Amino acid sequence: MKRQAECLLRELENPLRIVQECLYAREGRMGIDQVHDDVEVGLNREIDVIKSIQERLCRMLERIAQALQDLAETRQCLERDSLDKFSALHIDKYSHGLKNTSPGIALYPGIEKSDRTMSTPESWMDYTVRLVQRSQNSRAESSRLRAEAKNLVNASINELWQAWNNTNQALKQRVQQTQDAKNKIQVELSRLIQEIADQEKYRQALQKALADKCPPLKVAHTRLERRTHRPCMELCRDNAMLRLQGEVGDIYGSIDQLKQKLADTEAAIASLLEQKHQMEDELRVKANTLLIDRERVLGSRRAFPIGSVITKCG
Repeated sequence: MKRQAECLLRELENPLRIVQECLYAREGRMGIDQVHDDVEVGLNREIDVIKSIQERLCRMLERIAQALQDLAETRQCLERDSLDKFSALHIDKYSHGLKNTSPGIALYPGIEKSDRTMSTPESWMDYTVRLVQRSQNSRAESSRLRAEAKNLVNASINELWQAWNNTNQALKQRVQQTQDAKNKIQVELSRLIQEIADQEKYRQALQKALADKCPPLKVAHTRLERRTHRPCMELCRDNAMLRLQGEVGDIYGSIDQLKQKLADTEAAIASLLEQKHQMEDELRVKANTLLIDRERVLGSRRAFPIGSVITKCG
């Protein structure tokens, strides 16, 4: 499990890098789409989860390293004690087998007064029992750590997977919302373009109507001007003159109305063109957001990167 925990700790660098790249990529969103949305919350949550897992794994690896050191020291003590007991057993067996006729026996003056002992039967037994107990405790701690490490690795993968999946769901929903908004803007833009075209036709019709007023106005003016050349008493303010003056007034009235309609139409066209530019800008913003969220961010997250731990570290 130490190897699997170390492998998981290494493999966490990959999803951490992906999340950081996703956050950096989303900084490229423009205008109104620069929002602190559920996707950003999810990405930041993933970073918190990864760092938390890294801290827990580091603490676990420190405990494992300490447990391995304890096991190694206990093993050395057991091996040394085993060698000592084997040597003592060999000496006692040899001593037990000595007879009066055995070769190699000799006198060692004062040996009966020499005491180089380091233990009593009680302390000897206590040392042995404590050494065995230490070995059992070390092995029990090692077994507990293996179970804890296994649970930690599995829980960490599940926790990260849940955070990863939640972010992906939020990202897919955000992409769909952006696509829907883009489609609505596109429909509205098409309608607006058609309205601009209709207004352009109407403006052309008004301009033609204004131009068409010029010939009859010229005729009326010319008639009035010609009639000013009548001699003497023939310069009569007659019904014809009144009718011509009325006709000129009507034409000027129509021209004024047409000019007002033309001005209103041109103002409407200018307003529609401004709306068109705004919608085109919004479309560019949405297209840019879709490129980032759908192609770059979601595209880099289609496969769960930590899944390789199962094959690499299993």
